Amino acid sequence: MAVFPGQASESRFKAVSEKGSFTLHVISSGETSLNQLLTWTARLVPANGQVRKTFQVLRDPADYIIAGGMPAHGHGLPTEPRVTDVRFDGRGEVILTLKGIKFQMWGDWVLSIDVPALQDRAETAFTLKP
Repeated sequence: MAVFPGQASESRFKAVSEKGSFTLHVISSGETSLNQLLTWTARLVPANGQVRKTFQVLRDPADYIIAGGMPAHGHGLPTEPRVTDVRFDGRGEVILTLKGIKFQMWGDWVLSIDVPALQDRAETAFTLKP
């Protein structure tokens, strides 16, 4: 589990999807304060050419589902974050803008991205500290 200090100007953490079709890289930008709406970036790196081709048709933000929470506390995020922008780089990687992320307490969190077209999801775990 990555330790993510709230005062960091940028933090990065990653996870391989459950079926191994992509690797998720999550990048925070700016200081992470409690009870503030945040915008983060997610980069999905395809594992192979077939997944890369599938990603190329997944251009609608609704093609990606964001979720998260604190498993030890049994609750999700206090907001419903969403993908607001989908872009592609020259290597076939997908770059997502995630808006509406909010944390109401310090501690151990998870953030996941589900890609229903691939029937796959990736979940990152991190500790948010002041």
